[in-house]
Amino acid sequence: MNGESSGTIAFRSSPTLPASGKQGGAAWRDARTARKQLGPSLIAAVLLLALPAGVQATALLAPSAGVPDGNMGGATVARPITPSFAAFSNPAGLAGIPDGYMSVSVGLMYGESAIDGAPYSTYDEEENHLGFAPEFGVVLGENDRWHYGFATYGSVGTAFNFPADPEAGVAGSFLSELTVITLAPMVAYELTDNLNVGMAITPLLGQIRVRFPLPGGEGGAAVRSPQSAKYKTTGPGLQGMVGMQWRASERLYVGAGFRTPGEVWTDGSIVLPGGGRHDLNLDIEMPMQAFVGITADVTDKFEVGLAGRWTDASSFGSSLVKTKDNAAAPAPLNADRALVHDANDEWRISAGAAYDWSERLTLRGGVGYADSIVGDHGVSPMVFDAEDVKLSLGFSLDLGKWTLDVSYGRQFKDEQHISPDEAMIMPGSYEIGGDVLFIGMRGVR
Repeated sequence: MNGESSGTIAFRSSPTLPASGKQGGAAWRDARTARKQLGPSLIAAVLLLALPAGVQATALLAPSAGVPDGNMGGATVARPITPSFAAFSNPAGLAGIPDGYMSVSVGLMYGESAIDGAPYSTYDEEENHLGFAPEFGVVLGENDRWHYGFATYGSVGTAFNFPADPEAGVAGSFLSELTVITLAPMVAYELTDNLNVGMAITPLLGQIRVRFPLPGGEGGAAVRSPQSAKYKTTGPGLQGMVGMQWRASERLYVGAGFRTPGEVWTDGSIVLPGGGRHDLNLDIEMPMQAFVGITADVTDKFEVGLAGRWTDASSFGSSLVKTKDNAAAPAPLNADRALVHDANDEWRISAGAAYDWSERLTLRGGVGYADSIVGDHGVSPMVFDAEDVKLSLGFSLDLGKWTLDVSYGRQFKDEQHISPDEAMIMPGSYEIGGDVLFIGMRGVR
């Protein structure tokens, strides 16, 4: 989940869009052919329902979509390489990708998370998990200056999963597991030969499963109860996206994207010990996002990119988990609860480079940094994050009919240290990190 508990994965090569993804100095119309005691909590791991892309459980907000774009740390906002990243950050970039261009990839994510309650308790657990992130994008066609495309991306199996430890006073286990899929039809229009605009509609479909201990007594005895509750909610959501792409010179591109506020409407039920059940409702306030970036062809073989992103992630604090019959529900289910307590806005910066080692092989690398979304007062065993540093490395190999993309990404481990005065549920040290491997193919169908 950012703070991800952990993070995302020819066709004939086009002469106007080589494996490096660069379009050189060609005009637009030429290029187009080419996130004081242990107790219960309803907060959420549901946070990831709001994510626009494939992620790992150690990052609440995904850094990128599409393998070659991800290889550059998502620093291709000004000139997306794949239709998926155009839908993710700047739909105007669709106009610079050849008609019929396709990309498909799959990612395998390995997340590492740990909680060490010392010196406040003896709870000390480490958990690893695997997640799966597919992606597909295509430029469907063009009509004069109009370009049409579609992309879908998501994640399956991302989770925080910490076991009970009765000796440490934690008799119930914690689980938060997410599946989220994004669908993105999009359109781009060439205002001039050097200026494109675009938009996308992004329907979302998500499911969240959560399990947490319920209080079973007074004071510290509450955490020793083996009773636990679990719930699942499912529902659709909707957001929009607009973008701009400007070819400032033969070698310099500038781009920007804006994701509108939106909402995900989910419903489900919570199952209590003994089989009691209450209906749940969660309407997630989807955050605005703003993207900016530049891409420069330093030489015919060497490309660099810079990008920045702001996310109104504090809006997650306005999203409430509600039981539909609050008065009849047991504590703490008889009150509305914020999806994420102490949620903060996110700022992310990234830089990347691509080098054409040969006519067939392009090397890529990127680095990104994002601050923490979940503040100290909001950290729990079901949702936490830290300052996020990611490194990506990979290559593209032109196989003639196909272009193979391979990417390895590493989110370096970082910690949040939560004091007893700050802790909502459990004080101590929370650590996250992880790896992701993506393999993809792309080209012109």
